[in-house]
Amino acid sequence: MLNPQQSAILKDIWGFDRLRPNQERTCFAAKVRKRLPRRDPHAFRGVRGLAEGEPRESRARETVRNLPRYTCLELPNFALKLIPIMTHSSRATLMILCLAMTASCSQNETPAENTQDSVMEATPTVPHEYGGWYCPDNLGGFPAVDILDWSAVPVVNGRMATQEETQNGTSLIFVDADKYPDARPLDMKMPRLARFFNVQSDKNELVIVIQALAISNDSIVGFRYLNGGNGSARLNEVTLLADDEIERLAPARFVQFNVPIQADADAVWSVLTSDEFSATLQATFDPENALEPDWNQSAEVNFNYPESGAITRAFAGDVWGSFYIQIDCQSEQNQYVEKFLLSRSQTSKETTLSITCGPYGTDFMAQESILEKWAAEVKKLSESLQFQSDIARWTWRIDSLQESDC
Repeated sequence: MLNPQQSAILKDIWGFDRLRPNQERTCFAAKVRKRLPRRDPHAFRGVRGLAEGEPRESRARETVRNLPRYTCLELPNFALKLIPIMTHSSRATLMILCLAMTASCSQNETPAENTQDSVMEATPTVPHEYGGWYCPDNLGGFPAVDILDWSAVPVVNGRMATQEETQNGTSLIFVDADKYPDARPLDMKMPRLARFFNVQSDKNELVIVIQALAISNDSIVGFRYLNGGNGSARLNEVTLLADDEIERLAPARFVQFNVPIQADADAVWSVLTSDEFSATLQATFDPENALEPDWNQSAEVNFNYPESGAITRAFAGDVWGSFYIQIDCQSEQNQYVEKFLLSRSQTSKETTLSITCGPYGTDFMAQESILEKWAAEVKKLSESLQFQSDIARWTWRIDSLQESDC
């Protein structure tokens, strides 16, 4: 729960003072960045690219929740509003992060050329303040949608969404009628298929627009990504697809499923990212050992799909208490993505691994089988690692008791 001071900050920035539970836990607020060589996953569970071995600063992550879809250059201004509610050490860490992110943006202002689509990147604008920000890890609220099923997603038409509908996956942005009495839905029938240039993934992505609002002289759309999660933008930042464009889209499907694992998230994270488990997991998706020997040195996760295309963005880290990995790729024919989310149980040591990968074409069945075998091996290795950890801990306790008796 947010304290009154944090709620006041939120209200000043976005116009509302509370967050839905799933947003508070897992909303993807860290900035996705270019892939770098793998680091020790235990050195720093945050945005990769900081100095190796830099200590964790959990207080800052606990305080600064759910950053909206700010660009790197705008984030420092947003951070200034949060300083009054942070500790001295948290302030220092936050400002270091802002400086690092600003420097990163200055070195990479132009996105890679998109050879798949003719739609060009929209001119960057100041983000709106009405919520529904970039949450690609909201796989429970907005799971991936196969391209043939996009028009069947639940929506609200002809009226403003209720708060319940913005919490059950039907809509996205709840508008306070007392604060915005003139807000109204735009004259558009939902859903609509569109493209949106996502600066975080560096791709002109397919999105399903599920909400369109006129509010405070702004025209705002809320959408769900075809590969899962949600986002929002101004209407002029998305390009609605015509019927003939939609008909030309190749049928494609996503592999998505959850795996319950009897191990804590640290153990599962080690299996997913540590070099120690690369060879064992490689056998599940590369039985002929065709990959280069050092394939895992530039990988954020111990998995590889040979037809993924060029990597545009990669992220692996701790997102407000949940470990999350997202690998975005682009080829001439496809926009491939891998998402792996670890959700901790509140009552036990169980961790749920949520997997979303795709889209796949004619190889869907084969890749589904491969991912299921890979996930089963991840589960086996994680539970074995957890067992070894538990044995070591209990052995240490017994030895400590024996030494104290002596």
